[in-house]
Amino acid sequence: MTRPTGKPDVAPLSDFDWGQVERDLARMVANHSLNAGVQAELAQWISERPKTVAEASALSSLPRHDARALWPAVGGMTGGHASIGRTAAMRAAVRVQGENRIVSNRAEANALAALNAANQAAGDEATFLPLEGGSFVMILMKYDDAGGCQIPLIVAELPSELPAGNSAHATFEVKVKWWEPKPNTAHAQKGAYTGNWRKWMEGRSQAESEISRSEIAVVGAKFTRAAELAGGFRKPNAATLKKVEDTPNSRYAEFSWRCLCGVMRVVARSGIVRWLPVVVG
Repeated sequence: MTRPTGKPDVAPLSDFDWGQVERDLARMVANHSLNAGVQAELAQWISERPKTVAEASALSSLPRHDARALWPAVGGMTGGHASIGRTAAMRAAVRVQGENRIVSNRAEANALAALNAANQAAGDEATFLPLEGGSFVMILMKYDDAGGCQIPLIVAELPSELPAGNSAHATFEVKVKWWEPKPNTAHAQKGAYTGNWRKWMEGRSQAESEISRSEIAVVGAKFTRAAELAGGFRKPNAATLKKVEDTPNSRYAEFSWRCLCGVMRVVARSGIVRWLPVVVG
């Protein structure tokens, strides 16, 4: 029969990696025309999430214990505590008015249909682009050990015929053939996006495994030539390298050839010393 005071405490927050959420979302929308707007909206949404108990307490909409008057002792509600509490909760429920979806004429119906189609198209664009059979993609890797090249994005070849299902959906799975960067002792990571790529062989067969659509970071990867280069190599073209450079977590600066301009001293037969420009990897 007495009124409690204060405000209910917020339950302790569990540990959560919001940075990983931002990295995953940035990768998911990296190749879409709505990229800038979607990323800005997601960044704002994440920034508004409480990260600590103190922030949650400040932002909490929990009512104070004394926010409502006590029921009068005479002529008030009857029933048990559960019934009284349930009725009070229903009265305190927030009413939300939804968008009017009822139309009264053909013009309004057509406008509503167009709006639904635009929303659907925008939703599809903000998820994943569909895959094309026989094309190349680049997949964001997760390494469990500390050895090897460990380049963040690996080239993979899609089958000529994709399995049944929606390739724009995150759970879509497809078996791919893997390619790997050709090792080069002159580079610290012994492999780079800008170098030659070769088939990743396991014995006498090219390595294959199944991946999900959510793991693909770059679609429509292209090469300097449609056919394989001499020795069975491929080299990504400038447009693909730009996509890689713009992809979050690609670490492009670490896994690409850094051209350093210098000069080389050449002594001609006439005895004249010349300095010629030279580019080194």
